[in-house]
Amino acid sequence: MFPKPGFIFQEIYNATEGFFAVQDRDELRTMLLLLTTGIYYEFIPWADYQRQDYGAAVSLAGVQTEVSYVMLITTVAGLYRYPMGDLIAFTETDPYRIVIQGRTQEFINAFGEDLLRSEAEQALVEACGVAGATVRDFTVAPDYIEVGKAGRHHWLIEFERAPADLEQFNAALDRALQEKNYNYAAKRGKRLRHRAPWSDGGASGVFSELVSESRQAGGTAQGAAAGESPGVLGGYAGAVVEAAKRTAEVAEGRRGLTELNSADLRVLCGCLLPSRC
Repeated sequence: MFPKPGFIFQEIYNATEGFFAVQDRDELRTMLLLLTTGIYYEFIPWADYQRQDYGAAVSLAGVQTEVSYVMLITTVAGLYRYPMGDLIAFTETDPYRIVIQGRTQEFINAFGEDLLRSEAEQALVEACGVAGATVRDFTVAPDYIEVGKAGRHHWLIEFERAPADLEQFNAALDRALQEKNYNYAAKRGKRLRHRAPWSDGGASGVFSELVSESRQAGGTAQGAAAGESPGVLGGYAGAVVEAAKRTAEVAEGRRGLTELNSADLRVLCGCLLPSRC
């Protein structure tokens, strides 16, 4: 049966437009770029692509390792300098091996931090190692700077095993993000208005439920792991925050218990008090 113990998974990089790379060595989690499939490759550094400076593109002869590129392809089928929309980096150039870092849409640059999906994922793995947690799914988006309020990254995480101390987890995530991304570290400086990240632990199945709702509403069935739009956070985490505010008002006597609706209780039980509901 599939999968089974000992099954070997191989990385491949292909799309409708062509077949680009394949993992050729079991011990490496990188892919060998295919050079004999009728495709001419060019690579634009990520910063230049954001400025739409296609003149900065280089051929294979000009690529460097550990640099984030957007790949352009020109093919015998008629595509000309077509951007694939993937961020890649070369791990070596003899032969040419690459890793996928994410999609060009999946980054956050709300405060000049230019945080890539790959950096977010690596930081999340390190934070999980520190806090003894495991993650099933996540998304992250910015809370933008407002008058009297600094900005920050807001994470919604569906844990398979939640951390015992969420504050410790958040602190570990913040440290890892600063280590992975120089710009993020700079924006976390005392003189700049960028607070430490904030994580919400989502209820089990929240991402699959939101994808299902999106399908029913005619939306797409995919969600970005990182982006500059609140996206999933605007729906689920926003509901959590509002429910928590209303519950706090009840505790303070400013709102009656009967004013809490079933949605408030469902959100709070699903997200904040899973062991008690």
